[in-house]
Amino acid sequence: MVRCQQIAEGYLVLVAATRYFVRDDGKWIERLSAGGSEPEATWVLLGPVLILALALQGCWCLHAGAVIRSGSGILFLGESGRGKSTLAARLTEACPQLTRLADDVLPVAMHDKLRGLPPFPQFKLMDSQQYTGFAPVGIDRIYVLRTGSVDKPATRALTASPAALALVQHTLGAGLFPENIMSKHLKFCSQVAQKERLFELGYPHTQASLATVQDIVDRDSCQP
Repeated sequence: MVRCQQIAEGYLVLVAATRYFVRDDGKWIERLSAGGSEPEATWVLLGPVLILALALQGCWCLHAGAVIRSGSGILFLGESGRGKSTLAARLTEACPQLTRLADDVLPVAMHDKLRGLPPFPQFKLMDSQQYTGFAPVGIDRIYVLRTGSVDKPATRALTASPAALALVQHTLGAGLFPENIMSKHLKFCSQVAQKERLFELGYPHTQASLATVQDIVDRDSCQP
């Protein structure tokens, strides 16, 4: 169980015997205890601690698979098991014009527009599969993977309210955020929902459906 406590000048993140301090500007992280195993300490550091530190700097980690097409990012939001990682991987395998940006986690921030902020460690990928670019990537659109079974791939545009809710639901570590950070997070989600393109995407998790999903991605790329 991950716990977060606000203290003077920052926050304590605690998981069992592992403790980290995160300064309130998110720009300093310090391990306070030698308890717990090294693999656990690494997971805590690169998971909840780093996610909190980024949030304190206005960067939010989305639970997303992502690809790059023609220099722009396409995000697939979804809970574990919804197929976002598989979809991103298979699309890049099937289409040489696509590059995998993220497998499971992507930090994003809103400046002039929504931008992905690589690199971020993707625990499920081998070193050779990690995205190595450092420049921010403009996000062209976001697909929210629909739950339940569907007969064929299809999308529908999301209006602002359900789009904002989807972003809230698919932000990692939101349960750690203190009230002041949560307020900024909700404002961010509302801003993205109003400015960016979000779609709900349902598709059968089969190899045969990928060609249709690719057609949908191509079609949406041409929409204003």
